[in-house]
Amino acid sequence: MYKTPESGIDHVQFLITERNQDSSQNDDQCFEEILSLEPKISPDTFCHTFPFHMMFRRDMSIIQCGTSIREIIPRLQDPEQVCILIKYISHI
Repeated sequence: MYKTPESGIDHVQFLITERNQDSSQNDDQCFEEILSLEPKISPDTFCHTFPFHMMFRRDMSIIQCGTSIREIIPRLQDPEQVCILIKYISHI
């Protein structure tokens, strides 16, 4: 810790220093490990966590949506059917 309340301040301050000046290669390796392509949670868990989300292809066909959206538009529950967003909603 850099400074503590005993130093006359009402909070704690930390001093962050870089130990290795040439860390560019290590940072790249670290990011590759963190940003892996494998999903961290299942699509089902994602749909329950974000019940009002929608994912689209470029042609605006819906490829995934949350559980609450599926209740509103029941046709989205069948993954075999292609649903295009503009058929179901309109702008105001």
